[in-house]
Amino acid sequence: MKRNECRLSVILLAAGDSRRFNGNKMLSLIDGIPMYRHILGRIMGIPAYKRVIVTQYQEIIDYVREQAAENMITPVRNEHSEWGISYSLKLGILSCDGEEDQERPGAVQAEPDTGKLPEQAYLFAVCDQPWLTAESILKLVDAFYRSEKGIACLSYGGKSGNPVIFHERYRKELLGLEGDTGGKAVMKKHMDDVELVEAGDAMELFDIDRR
Repeated sequence: MKRNECRLSVILLAAGDSRRFNGNKMLSLIDGIPMYRHILGRIMGIPAYKRVIVTQYQEIIDYVREQAAENMITPVRNEHSEWGISYSLKLGILSCDGEEDQERPGAVQAEPDTGKLPEQAYLFAVCDQPWLTAESILKLVDAFYRSEKGIACLSYGGKSGNPVIFHERYRKELLGLEGDTGGKAVMKKHMDDVELVEAGDAMELFDIDRR
């Protein structure tokens, strides 16, 4: 099976408690737009099987539902943000692994008649990188498809950041994470299987933690 037939799901993470920010940073305005909406607009050009956003915030859930036809993204509620980012990863993966919805707009359908299910991959992106560009995300996806590596990670100057794409062979390890441990823990164990993809600018990888 060709790598470009891999079924890619996009999982946006927006469920953190923003303790260091001293407030809900997801709703804070960056260039007049709530922070989380920047990434929403930039994933629309990515061919994806599913797109979900995992969040604890009702404001985000309401907005995504209201804009569902335009955004083609599904909200997934995280009611236990205190369990750490690993729980958001699990919710995202499991929500993307359901039966294919033939009626869902924008879905990339599996190739018929092969007798073999398409391979899967998961692109994880955080919603506090408002300067991440659509061009860099597309560059990451393209590099993953071209590479034989199981993980592709956006980087700058050799330093890894987000987003990160994991092939399905890492699904079990991702689901096995606990507490506030994210996918980078899996990536660091398999650096020989990582394709680093240079972003256009260092600011693209900057995530906002403090006011």
